[in-house]
Amino acid sequence: MKKLFIFMFYFLSPTIFAATLSVPFENVIMQSNDVIQANYNFGVFSTIFCFSNNTQTVGIITWPYAGQMMSGSLPIVLKTNPIFSGSFADPMGTITITNNQPDFQIISCLFAY
Repeated sequence: MKKLFIFMFYFLSPTIFAATLSVPFENVIMQSNDVIQANYNFGVFSTIFCFSNNTQTVGIITWPYAGQMMSGSLPIVLKTNPIFSGSFADPMGTITITNNQPDFQIISCLFAY
């Protein structure tokens, strides 16, 4: 699956809409203005941590919560449980991440307890 995604990234389009991408994912290379979408389902996990490979605040991320689309920047923690720090998210949905930086970014979204 990663090889197919990389192939799509380099040869098909400067903007990526990856309907089959799902959390967790690691080390997705995003060029400037690229957009990815990833389905998520918290299941037994309490949080999703999305981040770039650098220490800067980068990218725009949107996700559903209580019938609205929420927005933030990376790094971000999405949660369903109030005992954790972060931003609330619906138990399942689709996140959209946009690289709004002039340089490429390497993006990951992982589950955590």
